[in-house]
Amino acid sequence: MNELKIVIHGPVVSNNSFKGQGFHKTKVAREDTARIKEVATVCAVGWEIPDAVVVECLCFNVLTDADNSFKIIGDSLKGIAYHDDRDIMELVVSKHYDREGERRVVTVMACEDRRPGRKSKPRPNGVRPLSKIGNGELVSYAERDAILAKALR
Repeated sequence: MNELKIVIHGPVVSNNSFKGQGFHKTKVAREDTARIKEVATVCAVGWEIPDAVVVECLCFNVLTDADNSFKIIGDSLKGIAYHDDRDIMELVVSKHYDREGERRVVTVMACEDRRPGRKSKPRPNGVRPLSKIGNGELVSYAERDAILAKALR
């Protein structure tokens, strides 16, 4: 699979709220994060996490700032679409308007690792890193794919 496409329907809230002591994640933001992770995990069946990625996020019919619209999505995709957000070599976020409802279409594509001194390394014998599933448990990608296939029946 060369690219991973994830469609997130409905509004997405801001990631953090400021309350005197500092920033914290609101209950609604935690629920949105869980929802986004669930959708992304289903879409990521067969996706091998690359060392570096290019991400495009098309925001349809959203009223929030385009960059704020991606923040919670970007955090939610860690460990599913890429290892960490520092693995994003290029990020394009744009707003569009049509007659359909509010949604975000995120496309993640593997690319060459451009960081100095880093080279994308092929994994020996198809060894794949671990993935987090819904309850936070770490499992191999093969186990994750089997769990998802069973859930989708």
